[in-house]
Amino acid sequence: MNTAFKRILIIFSVALNIGFVVMAACHHFWIRPEPRDERHWKELTAIVEEMTLPKAQETELLKCMTEFRKKVEIVNRQIRQAKEDTLIFLSKALPLDEQLLHGTFEKTNRLYQERQKLFESHIVRLHQILGEEKGVYLFRRILANKKSDSSHKG
Repeated sequence: MNTAFKRILIIFSVALNIGFVVMAACHHFWIRPEPRDERHWKELTAIVEEMTLPKAQETELLKCMTEFRKKVEIVNRQIRQAKEDTLIFLSKALPLDEQLLHGTFEKTNRLYQERQKLFESHIVRLHQILGEEKGVYLFRRILANKKSDSSHKG
């Protein structure tokens, strides 16, 4: 190979490497994926909008969904805190107090049950607002979105 051709290859290789580094930096610093909860909320509101409900019914449904979302976020924070409290307890307790350990797990389990009850009452409320037919349609659309988005875990 002659030196001119080698220089062209080296310059091309350096340019590709610089381009790769620039694109990686752009992706890391400027292109952020949307948080899972926000993405799911947008999907839900899009489904509600495509249902072409009467305005009053749509408003009531979105209000119900917003209230549920806020309540679940509170319980999820409490669950995370309870788990952290358990880890803190385990990192400090010597000797291990099994009754206190059981109490920390019971607290976490109660919070999970509270979240489940919130979800159950929310489902009932959605069906009250929408009626059975539109309620089933809503959950079919949610299921279809979940299946089509199965490549994106979360």
